[in-house]
Amino acid sequence: MEKFSSLVSDEKRALSIKSFSTEEQLFTLSLSLAGDLCCKERLWIEVTPNKKDDIKFCKCKLFLLDARGTKRECGRNEILFCKNVSQEWKFPLNFTKGYMMMKTNEFLSNDTLTLKCEFSFSTDIEYEAIEDSEFGDISVHKNQFRKIPSALEDMICLYKEGILCDLKLRTETETFNVHKTVLCARSSVFKSMFTTDMREKTTDCVTIEDLDAETVRLMLMFLYSDRLEDMNLEQAKSLYFAADKYNIVALKYKCSDFLKSNLQPPKSCDLLLLSDMHQDEELKKYVQEFIINNHEEILQTDQWMNLEKTNPELTIQIFRALYQRNLKN
Repeated sequence: MEKFSSLVSDEKRALSIKSFSTEEQLFTLSLSLAGDLCCKERLWIEVTPNKKDDIKFCKCKLFLLDARGTKRECGRNEILFCKNVSQEWKFPLNFTKGYMMMKTNEFLSNDTLTLKCEFSFSTDIEYEAIEDSEFGDISVHKNQFRKIPSALEDMICLYKEGILCDLKLRTETETFNVHKTVLCARSSVFKSMFTTDMREKTTDCVTIEDLDAETVRLMLMFLYSDRLEDMNLEQAKSLYFAADKYNIVALKYKCSDFLKSNLQPPKSCDLLLLSDMHQDEELKKYVQEFIINNHEEILQTDQWMNLEKTNPELTIQIFRALYQRNLKN
């Protein structure tokens, strides 16, 4: 499977499996990403025989191939097909998308997931003798991949094509056509705006003065798709501000994680101020620890000197923590 990292929830990628010797299509194998009781990003395999009435019993074993070609069993299942009964043959693999993304170098060469499938099946027909046998690999045809649009992708189309929009969000430089119901479903602040006796309830246009157009665009794409587009540190800070303003909890967490993972000493003072302004104790504690661990570099910067003048309470908290750490050592 190429472009494995782009696989999203409820998306299904399917391929046909043919006999090497006869070119007859035997099965359709589908891979999808969905949740179960234990995990939100479990990978699932669905197997559909092309001639179900001819197959009575079937076993399937799947192996994950690493960069060296070594195979590791990652799933197995079996099924007894009943005639004239609709049956779904679907089972989970024993790894998640998140695990694979952490093992990119080992398993995802060129962002491609490679699985080996072994099938054995019975047609319930007994032969008196076997005249000849021919063995071959089951071939997987890349051109058989098909992408089935997910509900989220359909939502994005509604937004991008402006279908039945009933609200405009106006920034200083750009106006966005959106759907009130989507905004209400994703943000408690927008929900209050349009369902209580606030002035926005009766208007078809909301002016946003404290966010630029690019930040609003990124925010809307997340509201409709639940995905973040590529962004830099400054965009993440602006988007974090927007998420806090409109109480978009999932977006705020994602921005916070991005800011943490991309934190560098020159930006640590700005991020400390941001976390303090939004009363985000988790992010603030993380930045404080980062500054303490890198204090020899950060405490000599102009940004730190300026912070001492403009917000001395924040710098005192850092000095106090450094003092207490030195006492313990």
